[in-house]
Amino acid sequence: MRWLLREGEVSVQDAERIAVRIARFHRGAETGSRINAFGDLRAVRQNVEENFTQTREFVGQALSRDVHDDLAAYSRAFMAEHRPVFQARAEEGRIRDCHGDLHTAQIFLETPAEDGAWDGVSIIDCIEFNERFRCSDVAEDIAFLAMDLDFHGRPDLSRAFVEAYVRESGDEGAFELLTFFKAYRAYVRGKVACFGSADTHLTEAAREEALETARAYFNLAHSYLPALPSPSLILMSGVTGTGKSTLASELSRRWAMEHVSSNLVRKDLAGIRRLQHRHEPFQEGIY
Repeated sequence: MRWLLREGEVSVQDAERIAVRIARFHRGAETGSRINAFGDLRAVRQNVEENFTQTREFVGQALSRDVHDDLAAYSRAFMAEHRPVFQARAEEGRIRDCHGDLHTAQIFLETPAEDGAWDGVSIIDCIEFNERFRCSDVAEDIAFLAMDLDFHGRPDLSRAFVEAYVRESGDEGAFELLTFFKAYRAYVRGKVACFGSADTHLTEAAREEALETARAYFNLAHSYLPALPSPSLILMSGVTGTGKSTLASELSRRWAMEHVSSNLVRKDLAGIRRLQHRHEPFQEGIY
């Protein structure tokens, strides 16, 4: 499928028949209390945090500190906020013995049989060596392929694939977790590429190519983070010396926003030099 994508020979219909095949596979895949343990929030958090730990040495090379910190903050906040969702998914039987490595290099497409006996889809090479990486929420499994289609410049196929999967499976709840798992899976691919860039058995050219691939995946992961609505106003409040201005300045740099300091505006309105001190009681004078 990866080569067919490069030639522009993968259609929406292809994406939809892959989705149907995977939905039917998930429907019959093993589930239950033992499998659920691999998809509960503790297991998800372990996998996510492991990513950030294992890529520390590549910060500044394959990804910036901002990208690393943004993704870590988003992931932790999402897991904390959606704790009930992860619990409900297990209760609904959405944690299954999945594929675990579902991307375009694992999928082969042929012409379907006219009588419908063969859908023309072959999927190989699931993760066999580690149940923790294979058993998961079905939303994570489909997020991998959706992310890979995005990576190859085909968000239209990604969207068609997910929508067809939800139609076939009836799993509308997958939408709520999709962006989180797409960011997670893109980060995993970036991490694996980082390991390749550090492999001294590879040629210098191959290591540099792996590093470029890692950067592309990390950038894709970062692109999934929810954007601030425009216009947006963020207010900092607190007592003196707690870091309001420092935090506001950092956020304005990271998110390309204008930083407005109430202290400076107050002095401008009062006709006072910005560096001039005015020691006045609270709620008196310029305060």
